[in-house]
Amino acid sequence: MNKKQIENYLQEGLNCSQTVLMYFHKRYDLSEKTASKIAQPFESGLFRGETCGAVSGAYMVLGLEYGSHEENSRRIMKEKIEEYNKSFKEKMGTLQCEEILGINISTDENLMIAVEEKKIEEICPRAITASIEILEEMIG
Repeated sequence: MNKKQIENYLQEGLNCSQTVLMYFHKRYDLSEKTASKIAQPFESGLFRGETCGAVSGAYMVLGLEYGSHEENSRRIMKEKIEEYNKSFKEKMGTLQCEEILGINISTDENLMIAVEEKKIEEICPRAITASIEILEEMIG
């Protein structure tokens, strides 16, 4: 894992979902611009405090890795998502942004509180790192 690359993406202002997808963009021949644009709407738990952006970014990577139109593709994808979810929950306790941060950052006010309390700075990189570690184990 290249922690410096993750740090660079975060310093550039990328959100959790963008950082996870961007980390793997070369593997799937995605430009940085395309990867960033695809993943942007998934931040802050879909802007609702729901599924963590690091999880959403991982689902995109799993789709790129295992998605197909083959007969068993749905079964395979479901198995991979379940495997990922189990591992992420073991590392972070939940898949939900609000539960991970302890605050729903869907409002600008709560986002500022989370920033001021350093929740974004301290917790989000852990979720991103956990997500990337799991993906590296799953896809090699």
